[in-house]
Amino acid sequence: MAEVTLDLRPAVDPERDPERVADVLRRLGEEDRLHLLLEAADAHQLDPVIRAVEAAGFGYQPKGGHEGEYHLLVGRDLTRPGGADGEREA
Repeated sequence: MAEVTLDLRPAVDPERDPERVADVLRRLGEEDRLHLLLEAADAHQLDPVIRAVEAAGFGYQPKGGHEGEYHLLVGRDLTRPGGADGEREA
């Protein structure tokens, strides 16, 4: 299993970053994971990126970080928050 890191700092770009993420996801192997790194203050701006992850059929797991970092692990083996049906909880 390989892990690819994509650094979205200093700020999430809602126009460019979803396509960058989708491009990386197209190249991931079955057991590989994508590690997204961003500023914790930008975590609320991840919706366009999350939609790209879900559209590609991947699950994800958010993780807090140190010193203002936020991490999102993306993989085929991870489930989406909210359950298997993909509906996120409100």
